[in-house]
Amino acid sequence: MRLRSALAASLTVGLVGLATACSETPADPTGLRPEKSTITVARMPIPDCATLKIAQDKGYFSREGLKVDASEIQSGGLAFAPLQGGSLDISIGNYVSTIAAQAQGAGPFQFLNDAYQAAPGTFVVMVPKTSKAQELKDLRGKRIAVAALHSIITLGVENGLATAGLKASDVQMVPMALPQMIAAAVTGQVDAVVLVEPFISAFATQHGAREIYDLMSGSMANFPIAGWMTTVEFAKKNPKTVAAFQRAMEAAQADAARDPDLVENAIPKYTRIEANIASNIRLGTFPVSLEPIRIQRVADRMKELGYLDTPMDVTLLLAGSGATPAVKAS
Repeated sequence: MRLRSALAASLTVGLVGLATACSETPADPTGLRPEKSTITVARMPIPDCATLKIAQDKGYFSREGLKVDASEIQSGGLAFAPLQGGSLDISIGNYVSTIAAQAQGAGPFQFLNDAYQAAPGTFVVMVPKTSKAQELKDLRGKRIAVAALHSIITLGVENGLATAGLKASDVQMVPMALPQMIAAAVTGQVDAVVLVEPFISAFATQHGAREIYDLMSGSMANFPIAGWMTTVEFAKKNPKTVAAFQRAMEAAQADAARDPDLVENAIPKYTRIEANIASNIRLGTFPVSLEPIRIQRVADRMKELGYLDTPMDVTLLLAGSGATPAVKAS
């Protein structure tokens, strides 16, 4: 009896130990497992965000132990509050708006990866075919529709106006959603519009509109447009998660830089741009690395045009490589 009792007790202890071992989190021999396995990421329905979809489709996030819950926003500025509130982990964000917001006390934010860089013909001022305007200086006293005020778009417009010898006050910039701009121009509500694809192609082919100025020309050629950002607080609390996201996105950016067809195939999956249009629109480029010298151009131009009161060192906004955590855990 005593022997049977001893064996039973030993078996019970063994089963309890086995159950405990099975319930424990598996070992992490690499030390790279993300602190947060599911992250919320905001993207916009524009070509800039193609590499997020590429990373999802090619399994780069799952390879890093991440699941991305993607949601849609209409502008990067709308991500500031949810990022700071914690309902959003990472978002696409244009450099101009984010730098301006941080200079005004928002954040602090941190860019993890570069996303998109302008190329010729990707941000243009267009006028209806009946317009007499031939170049930007002809819009003195006119109304120009822009997606958002104090943004990359208005920075480009003001840069062009300065080149033409005009000031921002010489025109009236009217904030308007991109899908509404073509109708507004056709009906005369505005005199010109600043468009990106696919609206550039749509306005030209459907209404015979003309391009009169390329915002990303001259001193703004190859200008950095947007990156993937988070808050410094999130990065400090989740350095392995941030590093995993960076590695996945670096791989996707490299794919996009190497094979434009991947971008064209990805765009219809998360936007309302049809496949036949996506294959013909003008696209910017997808930088592989987040280079301080390149991003510093944005802050410097903002200072020159009065968007910043004092110079800003953008290295304070940029995270390190995804090969290692961007910041040390506190």
